[in-house]
Amino acid sequence: MVYFMSSQDSPEKEILVLKAPRGTMIARKELTNQQRRRNIITIAIGSFLAGSANTVYYVFYTPYFLAINPSVKLLGIIGTIASLCSIGGLIISGYLNELLGYKQVLVIGQLSIAVSYLFFTFASQTIVWVITATLLNSMANSLNEAPSTIITTETAGEKKKGKITSLTAIFGRMGEVASSSLISALGIIILFTNQERSYFFIYSTVVFIFNALFFLFFIVDPSVIIHNTNEDAGMNGQNNSQTKARAPNREGQNKNKDGIKVEDSMEQGDENEEGKEARLRKRRRTQNFIRSFIETFKDKWVLRVASIFLFDSLVWSIGFGVYFGGLVDGYGFTDQKLSLITLVLTITILVAQFPGGWLVDKLGAKTLLFTGEILGLLWAGISIIYGFYPKFWLIIISRVVLGMHISVWIPASVALFTNVSSERKSRVYNSIAIFRNIGWIPGGFIAGLIYDHLATAKPFGFVTPLFILVAGLVVLIPLFFYLPNQPPSKEKAV
Repeated sequence: MVYFMSSQDSPEKEILVLKAPRGTMIARKELTNQQRRRNIITIAIGSFLAGSANTVYYVFYTPYFLAINPSVKLLGIIGTIASLCSIGGLIISGYLNELLGYKQVLVIGQLSIAVSYLFFTFASQTIVWVITATLLNSMANSLNEAPSTIITTETAGEKKKGKITSLTAIFGRMGEVASSSLISALGIIILFTNQERSYFFIYSTVVFIFNALFFLFFIVDPSVIIHNTNEDAGMNGQNNSQTKARAPNREGQNKNKDGIKVEDSMEQGDENEEGKEARLRKRRRTQNFIRSFIETFKDKWVLRVASIFLFDSLVWSIGFGVYFGGLVDGYGFTDQKLSLITLVLTITILVAQFPGGWLVDKLGAKTLLFTGEILGLLWAGISIIYGFYPKFWLIIISRVVLGMHISVWIPASVALFTNVSSERKSRVYNSIAIFRNIGWIPGGFIAGLIYDHLATAKPFGFVTPLFILVAGLVVLIPLFFYLPNQPPSKEKAV
């Protein structure tokens, strides 16, 4: 059972009372309004900087890779391996979230992304190091994903998580707009070589190092509040039981049958109990987290959501597998064109993101996921038309539609994944995200093989993966329409 009670000493605070597995009641303090504002501002600024830094990767990665090794098939295969690495990042994140807390894992993720960009900076002519940087970046981003999302939704609260998720995403897109505009402007003046591209990753490295320090000092970690309060509740329960046990002793029953005082033996017993409790807490923290993920899937709602997202990510990974590689290799896209279509995409998301989050709060996650899939179907259709009729304005329109898809998909999927009890949010989120990332594993490989096999039959190497995406979305749209917004019982589900 979950109850909300107003705090008598402060109108800014609420107490969330959770029913523990053993039937005991554990009270957890919610973030104060001041702490919520502090977190939102910190996340918004960090999102702006991260968005501007990640745009360097979005724009330059494909031409950067193909300039060193012109194999679109290899590009797709590396995308598949990167998906495997992202699953590893999610598993590690699930364990570290419970062991260290959300904020510490978020900081580790930010520093790991910075290291991956540092590899890009100094390994611009060696394909092995570029591949290493790609795989590290994929793992680091998945390590970063869950704590960032959970801190945002815990900060926002149940009623506003769609809006707040959209608000922080807007700041991220503003950073992308700024960075894309700068790259486009420089692209007109500078004739890029591959080495010159690598210098832009220096900026990305510095940004994520700054973000790590910024989050470390300014974010209030909700998981620390949960952890400390649970320990306090356990200690209070232990103290109460000790008080009750000692009460008869104060009434004269403080000797055993041999007339020996029992206070000393009781104190020794208390110390043993405290040691046992500490060992028990440590054992719980270091328990087999893979088994805990498996336990999570015993709930039918979690299994249903995870299965749908697995199939969804599979078809999207095929459709996107060599999309940029096809534009560069088959249609001669330059850095300037790539940065321009990225700019169009981010501006669209910037405009549509907050209305998308507002609609999630009003209509529920499943309605917006259903709408997002329809927009995705429209994007795929326009991209197929471009394959046969390559007019640049068609790509611009398709990027606008894709931006609208992302604007509703991000807040809707976050709202759905985190619509569970707070103390199990990390485990459920990572469990579903792992299934989602499993779906991304074969996509790049399949798309790369298709493109390589049909490369001479232009444009079928480019459009065939998109046809597969269209077929998958036709199946998925009704599945999302009938998907429940939340488990029948949040407590039973997790």
